Amino acid sequence: SSSTDAIMQQAAEMCRKRGRIVLVGAVGLNLRRADFYEKELTFQVSCSYGPGRYDPEYEDRTRDYPRGFVRWTVARNFQAVLEAVKRGQLDVSELITRTMPHADAAAAYDAILNDRSVLGVVMEYPNGPPPIHRSIPGKVATRQNTAPSTPVVGMIGAEPHGAFRLTFGLVYLSEGLPIVIIGLGMFAMPEIIDLVRRHQTISEDGVVLGSGWIQGFKDAIKNWWIVVRCSGIGCIVGALPGLGGSVVDWIAYGHVIQTSKDREKFGTGDIRGVLAPESSNNAKEGGAMIPTILFGIPGSGSYAIMLSGFILIGIEPGTEMINDRLDLTYTMIWSLALANVFGAGACLLLAQYIARLTTIRYGFLAPFMLVLIFFAAFQANRIWEDLIALFVFGTLGTFMKRFGWSRPALLIGFFLSGRIETSLYQTIQVYGWSFFERPIVQILLALTVLSIIAAVRYNPNAGKTYDETTDHTTRNKRPQMVFSFVMLGVVIIAALDGFNYETLGRIFPFSVGFIGLAFMIPLIWKQYSTTTPDTALCDRETNSETEHSEWYYLAWIAGMLGFMALVGYPIGAMIFIWHFIHSRVGPNHLRNSMMGLSAVIFLGILSYALTLEYPPGALQWVFGDVIGYELPFWLGGPQ
Repeated sequence: SSSTDAIMQQAAEMCRKRGRIVLVGAVGLNLRRADFYEKELTFQVSCSYGPGRYDPEYEDRTRDYPRGFVRWTVARNFQAVLEAVKRGQLDVSELITRTMPHADAAAAYDAILNDRSVLGVVMEYPNGPPPIHRSIPGKVATRQNTAPSTPVVGMIGAEPHGAFRLTFGLVYLSEGLPIVIIGLGMFAMPEIIDLVRRHQTISEDGVVLGSGWIQGFKDAIKNWWIVVRCSGIGCIVGALPGLGGSVVDWIAYGHVIQTSKDREKFGTGDIRGVLAPESSNNAKEGGAMIPTILFGIPGSGSYAIMLSGFILIGIEPGTEMINDRLDLTYTMIWSLALANVFGAGACLLLAQYIARLTTIRYGFLAPFMLVLIFFAAFQANRIWEDLIALFVFGTLGTFMKRFGWSRPALLIGFFLSGRIETSLYQTIQVYGWSFFERPIVQILLALTVLSIIAAVRYNPNAGKTYDETTDHTTRNKRPQMVFSFVMLGVVIIAALDGFNYETLGRIFPFSVGFIGLAFMIPLIWKQYSTTTPDTALCDRETNSETEHSEWYYLAWIAGMLGFMALVGYPIGAMIFIWHFIHSRVGPNHLRNSMMGLSAVIFLGILSYALTLEYPPGALQWVFGDVIGYELPFWLGGPQ
């Protein structure tokens, strides 16, 4: 702390354009407007130890903040620091000037107050530090180290009471994994690998791409009941704040599959698989408007931005929007309706031109797409661990696709896990286990059980038989059984990890472990014991006609990341695209070089316009920290 204004002025001078200055402590605050105006800087004051300080609900009644609302509270800040010190990641030895017994605590505080040479004092207890028997939001929790194990996606990071689960000593995992990493890993990377392995275009019927909208209109009329049902689903789910926009497509898609008798055509271009999610996707915006207007709770990210604009111009969402500003409410409704109409018209006009991209050999597009999705993943936290996490989960998604495991289920479960666990903790803290006695809980449990029974009873695959020419053959069971055992290990680790926490912290790991074992053990036994083709068996490589396996292209991606770690992202991307096309499509140095260069130019324009960062490499480190010369941002240097 200091009363001088020079500290803020120096911080503003050192800060990059559109940077943020966070004040921890007390300094002079006579700010110079020019410093903040010219660089468009943001200034924020940190509240003492973090959110929760001075809040009696948090400090006195130990009611924690939901992680989705406040990520780093007082307890979680302390927990993160203590964990880092414990693992040796944070060295505080130079801050310790004295070590004193706990009995001399009064003398220790006196020394800190009166002796300017004393900076930090470590208190020693005669029998070790006093144990903390339970973890509560307002205090620091302790936990045992977990053995290295395979992580359960939704459990990685801090649990609602602040204890870290399955982080393996990595600070990156303490916040959990960004959903963009999971989404790209589960869907983008596996699909890119699958398409490039087939050496084909995305569409084999390029002459009719972009046409046929009249047939599309007829299909919508023919399947009008699917459109109506899924629109209703989209409206209802879209009205759930923080949920609808993320999962409504998959809910609608799963619904239409479960209610269809002939499921085999799904995944091969069946129009029902397009109508269902698109109907719900359009309807969800109307549903999201309901909590936004009536309660001031944004139903989606776009409505959150709109609410911020309302507040800036003095409009208060809530009953005022219905009673006093009905004109504004109808303006929003008509704007949404017209936007869908005009958007659909624009798509009809441009579809035939955009669709021509699908006639390009995927060997040309694959390196561009890989470079783009890894660049997008890096923007989650802007550290190299984002790229590594995407590669790990992209590998997992690739083999889940191969062995027929549901990737949408993993994404939905990951998205809901934190919210469910936090809500469960808060419910138990308020009501205890008596919340099971509440009528609404009993109704929801009954509906859940009935939905499971209905899904099993009306399963379209029930009683279906397969032959040895399908993907469900018994010819080579070893790869899929190995994968099943790996997933079983994940479940076992999840269950065993629960013993490292106190009562509330054990609920989620034990639940995941118990339910997972209940499904995994019968599945593995069925895969092992069956002698005829069965739904428990699935290996899409059995009848696949490809030149290389998944491992070949996973090695390409790993090599790309390794090379980028040396020379930086833009240089590595350009050379990777050139080399990939040269190797997989054909040697044409001029064409391949121009394609690599065009990708770097596109990323450069995108980075400059949106103030994005490139993943740095060893080359940028050498120039910046050793030579003392920062490379320009289009070569991987800072903006």
